[in-house]
Amino acid sequence: DRKLDEWFHTFDVNKSGDLCKAQLKALLTTMEPTNEPSDEAIDFLMQKYAVHGGDHKNGIKKDSLASVIKTFRAYSKERKLIDRIFDEFDKNKSGALERDQLMDLLIRIAQESPESPPLVEVGEGDVDYILSICDVSNTGSILRAEVVPALATWRELLIDKKTQWTKSRACVVM
Repeated sequence: DRKLDEWFHTFDVNKSGDLCKAQLKALLTTMEPTNEPSDEAIDFLMQKYAVHGGDHKNGIKKDSLASVIKTFRAYSKERKLIDRIFDEFDKNKSGALERDQLMDLLIRIAQESPESPPLVEVGEGDVDYILSICDVSNTGSILRAEVVPALATWRELLIDKKTQWTKSRACVVM
């Protein structure tokens, strides 16, 4: 895409072939001036998409830029939801949902979600599963930037649980 090439070359001011944190933040701020990315969001994007090792200094390559922008826009779109979740479930105001707080969130969603089978039990295995997939920061918790993927993953798991529950209730008449 020509626009992505233009943005990349404009913000890769040192012509290194990848964008550092400051360059990425400048690009995203220019794209959405009313929605400046937080340092946490930039850190999340860098952890998820930056090239590590070799001659690269944890930079975003041009071929990852479309995915970075898509992820940032999804995060931005859900920011109010994320704020509500953290206001309610981040009891110690640490900026992360620890295991017990994540468990409370998963239970609430299971209780309120039409995707959920009746009387679904939420256990430590569910928390482990969500963390194994969505804790890209490797903090053992869910950060603000990881909440939207965690919610989507949990909803998919609830759909799977409901499908299994429905199949187990089917009876065979011979």
